[in-house]
Amino acid sequence: MTEDTGRPMRILFFGGGWPTNIGNAFIDLGAMALLRSAFPSARIAFGSGLPRWFFRESIETLRGRRKSPLARLRYGPTHLFDPSVGWENALVPSALTDCDLVVYAGNAVTQRFVAQSGPTISALVERGIPVILLGVGAAEYTDDEQADYVAFLRRIRPVSVITRDTVTYDMLSPVAVSSYRGIDCGFFLPEAYRPFDLVLPEYVVLAFDDSPEPEIDAGTALIVRAHHAIWGIAPEDWLSHANTLISDVPEDYLALYANAGEVHSDRVHACVASLAYGKRARLYNETRRGFLFDVVGAGAIRDEAVSLDLGLLEQKKKALVSFLREVVARLQRATRLTGFGWSNEENRARGGALHKRSQLDRRGGGGHAGPGLQP
Repeated sequence: MTEDTGRPMRILFFGGGWPTNIGNAFIDLGAMALLRSAFPSARIAFGSGLPRWFFRESIETLRGRRKSPLARLRYGPTHLFDPSVGWENALVPSALTDCDLVVYAGNAVTQRFVAQSGPTISALVERGIPVILLGVGAAEYTDDEQADYVAFLRRIRPVSVITRDTVTYDMLSPVAVSSYRGIDCGFFLPEAYRPFDLVLPEYVVLAFDDSPEPEIDAGTALIVRAHHAIWGIAPEDWLSHANTLISDVPEDYLALYANAGEVHSDRVHACVASLAYGKRARLYNETRRGFLFDVVGAGAIRDEAVSLDLGLLEQKKKALVSFLREVVARLQRATRLTGFGWSNEENRARGGALHKRSQLDRRGGGGHAGPGLQP
């Protein structure tokens, strides 16, 4: 996967948003482990979409659209904000990165992603850098969300769309020349990080941020609590229990989940992490993002604590890695290069000509591979 010059392929993984939900880190760590498995000689850089999010959230707070206690404490209830200041002032290094391929993952098939991160992805595409969507899913699964995202895909013309649930696949595959029924990248967490044991008695984790804790019969097990939203000041009730984890480091949470007896949570990726490490988990949330559990045989997770068939999960991981390699191999052949690494001048000259290709065979089974997007 190198050029004649011997320079490794340079992949930009675009993710971030960890302080708002540490579960985003689980997706990112898993995705980068997946990429390393597929392309061991590649250089992988990590960029965040948080800069524009931070500007937007701050602007809306200062304009009075978000009445958070922290905003009132910092700025007072009647603080006036200059409306000419916009999130366009945010510097996003990802948009300026000189790379050969950009990949993004997770809860990205959303109108919010298009508004917040669409300009960053578009800036890369305008320089001729190909895009792969890796283990993506929708948020609301509505007709409006689908229509807006399909329009966005027609603008960025991704090399491949790999989804994490069947519903998102059905939403996007009709317009994608290359698509695949994949899994959430969080299921690759064991390839990213192997936690040490914790010196604790048997314990059960309760991780609830958006709903009241249910009554759990933990027997004699210790109750440990965790919270994924670490942005700003924690609510008082989060601070009132012993053995509560709130951290800025995802590995702290992974150590907790990987060593737990069971995990009960209203957070999708608390459950994803626990299942990936072979533990039992139950989800207390009716979010449609939970569709991602169906494709790994954990559809009953809303009704009871479940565990995964790790052999089946391993098969799905290997199949996804193989498909991703095939997509990149086809991309190389389509561009008649032995590798990647166009110069900036070549990027401008080519102007995204790669994405004009759309005549590639569909493949049965998990998906179909080939650069471009159907017109």
